[in-house]
Amino acid sequence: MDNTTITTSPPVANTTDLLTTAALTDINITATTVSINNIETFQDSDEDVKLFDLKRKLHSEGCKSNHMTDTKYLETNGLLLEFHSKAKKRRGRKPKMVHPKSCDSEGLKEEIEQCLEKKKTKSCKRKLHSHQIPLSPQKDLGNKACFPVGSVIWGKLSGFKPWPGLVINHEDIQKKSSPLTVWVLWFGDYKISELPLSKVTRFDQYFYLNYKNPSKVFSVAVTEALEVCAQRSGLKQDELSSEHLFNWAKHRFMEMVEDKDPFLPLKGDPYPQFVKRKLQPIFKTAENIEEEPVRVSSPPNPLFENNDLINKLKTNLVKIQEICIGCKSSDRIIVAQHPLFEGGLCEQCKENILETIFALDVDNTHAFCSICSQSGQLCICSVPECNRVYCINCVQSWVGCDAWDLILSQNPWSCFLCRTPNKRRACGYLQAKPNWSLNIMHMFNSHQKLAEPNLSYLTKCPERPPIRVLSLFDGIGTGKVALDQLGLTIKEYFSSEVDADALIVKRFTYGQSIKEIGDITELTEVKLSELCPLDLVIGGSPCNDLSLVNPARKGFSEEGTGILFFEFCRILSIVQRLCKDRHVFWLYENVAAMKTSYKNIISRFLGCKPALWDAKFFSAQHRPRYFWGNLPTIYSSQPTTEDDSLYLDKILSPNCNRKARVKQLRTVTTRSNSLRQGKNENILPVEMDGEEDAIWITELEKIFGFPTHYTDVRNLNHSRRQRLLGRAWSVPVIKFLLSPLTKLFHTAT
Repeated sequence: MDNTTITTSPPVANTTDLLTTAALTDINITATTVSINNIETFQDSDEDVKLFDLKRKLHSEGCKSNHMTDTKYLETNGLLLEFHSKAKKRRGRKPKMVHPKSCDSEGLKEEIEQCLEKKKTKSCKRKLHSHQIPLSPQKDLGNKACFPVGSVIWGKLSGFKPWPGLVINHEDIQKKSSPLTVWVLWFGDYKISELPLSKVTRFDQYFYLNYKNPSKVFSVAVTEALEVCAQRSGLKQDELSSEHLFNWAKHRFMEMVEDKDPFLPLKGDPYPQFVKRKLQPIFKTAENIEEEPVRVSSPPNPLFENNDLINKLKTNLVKIQEICIGCKSSDRIIVAQHPLFEGGLCEQCKENILETIFALDVDNTHAFCSICSQSGQLCICSVPECNRVYCINCVQSWVGCDAWDLILSQNPWSCFLCRTPNKRRACGYLQAKPNWSLNIMHMFNSHQKLAEPNLSYLTKCPERPPIRVLSLFDGIGTGKVALDQLGLTIKEYFSSEVDADALIVKRFTYGQSIKEIGDITELTEVKLSELCPLDLVIGGSPCNDLSLVNPARKGFSEEGTGILFFEFCRILSIVQRLCKDRHVFWLYENVAAMKTSYKNIISRFLGCKPALWDAKFFSAQHRPRYFWGNLPTIYSSQPTTEDDSLYLDKILSPNCNRKARVKQLRTVTTRSNSLRQGKNENILPVEMDGEEDAIWITELEKIFGFPTHYTDVRNLNHSRRQRLLGRAWSVPVIKFLLSPLTKLFHTAT
């Protein structure tokens, strides 16, 4: 979180300046609007100096009025703003006002006018936009005309800070329009919400107030909004850098080329090309772009209004399993059953579930509805281990029209999956499945079968050989830890890693037994030929730019880290070509919450589909991940045996009176707040001597499967050690996937 606060002293005054000055001088402004049609900005010149001297001289002549009710001019930095005011008597110093009409020095007034006229001929000036800014915009919010389609605005959702957005046409997303509401597309993450007009303001109003303490994601969203406004105002392409845009905003959006309102849409083209390129899957443009399914937050449209469908359910003419509970349709082909609740899924809703079911928001709660995979107005389960969310549409449709208000009145609230079996009966048509956790894993099972490899070169050997390993994106050596715990004899372990903290951790623990080979992008075929033969290639490229919940993700763009996946493909292909006489086992890992298109690209290049493995079946934390590979265990069933390692309470340090407040941790990331639990990240997972306490790093190392104090080197602080663990694999999962190798290669036992 960036805690920098932007404070500026703008060179010119606008409506906000006028209001601020009036407040400081205790002047009651009676005008409802302030026209800025003819205000112009200038660069410093001799005329500026002359004008300033003339104004000071005008003051020295004593041109003041004790009772000013006529037109007056407020002194600003190089401007004379005309307004109507009514002076209010108060003790202390009175505000200084320039009142040319009451001044005896008519010559000074003429000189000022001549100076202003002369400055108009200078080529350095740029004309401001000519429109009127309401001083009280709330009075006009009942009119949708204030925010036509394509307007750049600030929108406010309950529980969130104001966020920049673009007003869109409800017909473009095939939704109904409610009175006194607008549909808004949020910059940054491109989600869609319906907002009341009372929660919408112009983008140029309250910019400084809304942009305080920006996070990285928020800054990206504001930058995109500024780019749209800058293009509409006619700024040149070389002036669209982030630095220039924010300087433009700091100066109250004064710099404009075209006499147009940059916050309102262009005639006949409400959506800028910048937005069209970013959001091709959402808008039905004239170019007939092939659309990608979009998750749109819908306004309440309860299923119970459809009497025919409800009557069929009540009279058992149709079963809930024959209805897609995602899109609430009975005329679509059902291709799968919902993993969490009784009900079917059509092809599109199934893909949405696969894409979003593990997507976590920045507060570590689920980002999309657990039933339909949509966003919008959501209620969050209060159970710390759960934090699943449900949209208002699904709740009112499947539970009841009054269910939403009942949920909001309960604090804490346990969701439909976390309730006891007796309470689940009172959930209308929304009935949770008893084994929903395993159902999720089965849904991700691709049922792919691996071809039988030729392992004769291993089976014919009188003694099993030691294994030779190449680990790409090795991190803190999770692969080495897992292989050692399996007892495999490692002849060579080559590691490609560039993080300095990760390198020192491995050097401290393993010394020269791990051979570092540098940056993966610098590994040539000649270098790889020196490492061969190899028996195992493992790796997991950075997932940040592929994660669905990262609104600033760059995908496989060269500007991000997602493109490093192709480096893994390149090296794996070279190794397989250099090792034609032997079978090369390989394993690739990445985040489970990724766009379906990204997953399909990875699967196409690797030649197989992914398998989903979650660390919650092996340890005391949730950590779902996709794995691609040719190991015999990769497409096997999830283990169902339970032991003490699955419970946080059994992992905590003994003899310290530490007790777990949750059964398992949520997914641990590089964010420090990911160690907190609950829907507001307000619950610490451990209680010690009757007080809340954070989990210790030594305990976190045990949860990941590492030895205690594994990352305790070179005085690394708490946050840096957590970042190393947040990027690591779960050792128990990797140990399980690599376990078949113990039957092929030499082991210590």
